[in-house]
Amino acid sequence: MITTLFKHEILRTWRWLGLLTLGAALVVSAATLLATVFPAPVNLAFGVVAIIVAALYPFAVQLLISLDFYRSCYSKTGYFTAAIPEKGSTIFGVKALYAYLVSLLALVLDLGLLLIAAIGIGSASGIPASATIDTVFSSLAMVWELPAWLLVSLIVIVVFLPLTGITPYFFAATVGSEAWINRSGFGGVVLVWFLFYLASQLVGVAAVFFAPVADLNAFPDVTVFYDPMRLATAANDAQYLPLGIFGWMLVMAVVGMWWAKVSYSRKLELR
Repeated sequence: MITTLFKHEILRTWRWLGLLTLGAALVVSAATLLATVFPAPVNLAFGVVAIIVAALYPFAVQLLISLDFYRSCYSKTGYFTAAIPEKGSTIFGVKALYAYLVSLLALVLDLGLLLIAAIGIGSASGIPASATIDTVFSSLAMVWELPAWLLVSLIVIVVFLPLTGITPYFFAATVGSEAWINRSGFGGVVLVWFLFYLASQLVGVAAVFFAPVADLNAFPDVTVFYDPMRLATAANDAQYLPLGIFGWMLVMAVVGMWWAKVSYSRKLELR
């Protein structure tokens, strides 16, 4: 049954996901090409367009795959989804895992889009494509110079990053459709999303000042300290990385998705 559920998720979404990816690739590629052909300042405008589209692509995928989850579970088709002879937690788990995998794939594809866009914005500034590529790969090589614990942490953050993107939407779709707010329609979903976003920002601000901070000023030698006042009074060019901000992102994502699963499996309300 799980394989069948995954199959239906793919069949329902592959067309618009493919069109979105193809559209983003064409726009970024065309804008980059025009940035290398047109004179200033028109070339810079095309370079900016390429960067914006590349940067927004993974967020667009996360938003649309989450809207698809809402539509398939709480619109008219929600009755068909709820009628599937499988536990609600399993149905939700498949949909959440599929959305995560799609978002992760979009993040990987976006690396290529960002590289193309970087070439475009570099060309608009008079930097050859080869120099831009060398700079990008040199920056990536510096990552491997990080201490093992920080490198592993970075990998974990990247792997969980798509989850932090879809969790607010899944949480809003499920909790915002419960009986206590169901009469508000989609407005209830938007309200719950805003409350989740607000709570995340408040926790994030607190985490910045009440969690350890990595000092990168002596890179590749990285030290960790806990001193809120030192962070608050640091100069603008100080290379400090608040580790708490990543910790709260992961915690909020895991807790929010677990809450959404419980909401869907135990408090499902269809309109």
